[in-house]
Amino acid sequence: MSTKPWPAKRQKTDPKTMPRPKAKMKVKAEPGRKILVAVDLEQITVPAVWSDMGQAKTKACAEAARMDEGATLHIILEPEAAALYALDTVDPHNLKIEDTFILCDAGGGTVDLITYTVSAPKPILKLNEATPGTGSLCGASFLNRKSHEFMEAKFGGELGWDDK
Repeated sequence: MSTKPWPAKRQKTDPKTMPRPKAKMKVKAEPGRKILVAVDLEQITVPAVWSDMGQAKTKACAEAARMDEGATLHIILEPEAAALYALDTVDPHNLKIEDTFILCDAGGGTVDLITYTVSAPKPILKLNEATPGTGSLCGASFLNRKSHEFMEAKFGGELGWDDK
């Protein structure tokens, strides 16, 4: 399986046709109804296996599509964003300076495995990559496709098989 990321140059930059990230909207609950409201977008996450050029092109595309709306956009690696969210918001773990842990970020397209060391636990959790991370294009979408191919090959000719 190839570990090359999808070409960043294929990303759309037309703000009328570019899908807005889910982080761009949030649901605000009010008595009896929910309203979608815009939130500031300051970070864009990218797979850890992406090159510096791919990250720069992603940022340029977002800026060209005016997704920054005047804010400074920062590119954050997906596993780092996952670690910061999980360890700071979901389960703080009482981390201390120099604590080291391994994070597996298994997403829809990529899987990244990275070792982080805590450089500052508070007031904002800061992490340093302890060893070079590794990753590949082997996320859930690839697993789903391969599972479907297997099932089709195994049961495609059977009575009652319908993959639709």
